[in-house]
Amino acid sequence: MKTLAALAAGLLLSAGSIAPAHAFTPGGPFTLIGPANIAGVVSVACTASFTATGTPGAGGMITGVVFTGGAGVCSLIHATNLPWAMTPTSTSSVQVSNVGLTFPATCGPATVTADWDNTTGRLSLSNAAVGSCHVSWALSSNPPQTLP
Repeated sequence: MKTLAALAAGLLLSAGSIAPAHAFTPGGPFTLIGPANIAGVVSVACTASFTATGTPGAGGMITGVVFTGGAGVCSLIHATNLPWAMTPTSTSSVQVSNVGLTFPATCGPATVTADWDNTTGRLSLSNAAVGSCHVSWALSSNPPQTLP
């Protein structure tokens, strides 16, 4: 009986040391800003600015998206289906769900898998299919975030 009690106590102690899911650290509100290319009916290079929030012990949400540049064409691109859920799947990969754009047709919704670089705090996506469009971006986090 003592052995069973010792085993149960050991399991309870070790349960507290189980590593949490990958999460944006330090979390809280942050922005993701950088170049983005959207190819639909036409192809355009823009600057993207995403408003995001990281949740300690979990992923995050993109709650706002603005595109600028491209001689004014980028301001015609609008995000749909917000918020977009960000789910870190490792220290170098983030799944972004429910991504949708209007440009000028509807693109998405789609789930895309983006690369994450802990050294630079950058979220990168290369030629991902979002419905009938293809999207690329290289967005830096501010304040810097990591995925431990």
